[in-house]
Amino acid sequence: MLFQSRGLLLILISVCFFVCIITSAAFTAPEAFDSNFQKGKKYFDAGNYQEAVRSLSEAIRLDPKNQQAHALAGVAYTKLGKWGEARREFEIVVGLNPNSPEAKQAQKWLKRLQQPITVLILPFVDLSTVSTKYGKDYPPVLAGAFFNTLSRFIYNSGLYKLMAIGGRDFPKIIDINVLHSTLQSTCQEANQNGAKIMVSGYIDDFDQQQTSQYYKASMKLTIKIYSTKDCRLIHSVTDRHIINSVVNNQFDMNNAIQNGLNAMFDRMFKEINAKLI
Repeated sequence: MLFQSRGLLLILISVCFFVCIITSAAFTAPEAFDSNFQKGKKYFDAGNYQEAVRSLSEAIRLDPKNQQAHALAGVAYTKLGKWGEARREFEIVVGLNPNSPEAKQAQKWLKRLQQPITVLILPFVDLSTVSTKYGKDYPPVLAGAFFNTLSRFIYNSGLYKLMAIGGRDFPKIIDINVLHSTLQSTCQEANQNGAKIMVSGYIDDFDQQQTSQYYKASMKLTIKIYSTKDCRLIHSVTDRHIINSVVNNQFDMNNAIQNGLNAMFDRMFKEINAKLI
């Protein structure tokens, strides 16, 4: 009889223990979700999209059917250039409740990701006539490398498509004074041909030093984004790159310049995409 009482007591204690765990989880899960969601939103508002995704992913794990968390995660992924993950989150939002405000916004994002914005790339801008600070003896390879690298990054992003108007000969270099005098007419022409934005850029500081054995150089690159609708400057981003101890021959130097442009464009396009989308 004693053993039976002890057995019943152990069963009661076990049941109470599991009930307490379940009850505790029921009360703490919403709080944990809210904490992670608010943390993700705070990171998102601060522009720290990587940390935002981490916190939002934990919030989604705690509440997989929360549309707000999926929607904000989708936008954060888009800002990071992770289009596949972004589409997945937006599709989940729509699937959960297609009539909600979050779903309608998600559908707009999905449409944006499926219909690339048309971009006109302006020729490489020469600033050497403006100030002796700019255009310091940069090699001719820079103009072509700049245009080709910019074109490749825009095309590979999946958010844009390229256009050329008037059969212009690209790549080439234009004087900044000519650019400013023709910017309005170029905006108008580009807009009429379906381009929504224009991109121009220049090396506004290139300093190359040469010894008997090595090349050294530093370059500062700026990209400007314009709206073709009103020729408004949407965004400008600048980056700098150092080229150290390249063997003294032009082929290796050209490769180093190309690698430098790749590195700068990779950094800048994260900011550009985040701004344009």
